[in-house]
Amino acid sequence: MSDSFTILLPTDPQVIPAKDQQIAAELIFRQFAPHADNIVSRVTEIVQFFSAGCNFESIGCPACHAPIPLDWWGQRMDDDFDLTSGFKLAFYALPCCGTQTGLNQLDYQWPQGFARYALEAMNANIGQVSAGQKAALEAALGHDLIVVYMRL
Repeated sequence: MSDSFTILLPTDPQVIPAKDQQIAAELIFRQFAPHADNIVSRVTEIVQFFSAGCNFESIGCPACHAPIPLDWWGQRMDDDFDLTSGFKLAFYALPCCGTQTGLNQLDYQWPQGFARYALEAMNANIGQVSAGQKAALEAALGHDLIVVYMRL
């Protein structure tokens, strides 16, 4: 049996909400997903990539909407990552149209992201987070969020 994770990330990868905000968001998420196996806040020292796992479909250019080749993306991911500082999220010229953008600004299908803080529910059993639920979690954490649906 596979596991699924609903992961909420601040749109700013460096943001770490205050501890009381994290606790408040966990309580709200538990109200939305009372049957989740686990709900936790994760804080890391470095910027990490949060993948959609088996839900990963494609990556597109935010400017011209052309597909981004996975080999190009994989090389930029390798170039951008440092073991001691994590992802730098430098800007790169995209192979399709030359637009300069960071890995965090690419159009990921399904959504994926980079962060130092994540609010995560394992097997939330709620389907997709509604706009109202997302707004409540954003209010609790004080930041706009990306929702990542990871399936293993």
